[in-house]
Amino acid sequence: MAGKKGLKKRVWSDDEKRTICAQTLTPGVSVALVARRYSMNANLIFKWLKDPRFAPKESAPSPEESMPLDGVFLPVEIARVPSLTLPTCFHEFHRVCRARGVLE
Repeated sequence: MAGKKGLKKRVWSDDEKRTICAQTLTPGVSVALVARRYSMNANLIFKWLKDPRFAPKESAPSPEESMPLDGVFLPVEIARVPSLTLPTCFHEFHRVCRARGVLE
């Protein structure tokens, strides 16, 4: 809004900020969606959410906060891939790939 002639900068009361921030807790509602509702930039809402005065009390922990401190290991299986001898020209390469079902 700044820089546009004839438009004044909006001032949000503390209660309005709390109400807007609380709407971000609704499942399926993103910060971007709430920002569009109020014709404002989502970055402003993210800034308010970091401020303890406006952040909803029952907010869920961030993904970083919910991660366990110890490492998480997942099983990995490495599959053996048959070696391919690559043809020297493009047409031969295309023919070989089609024959092996790589290209449709």
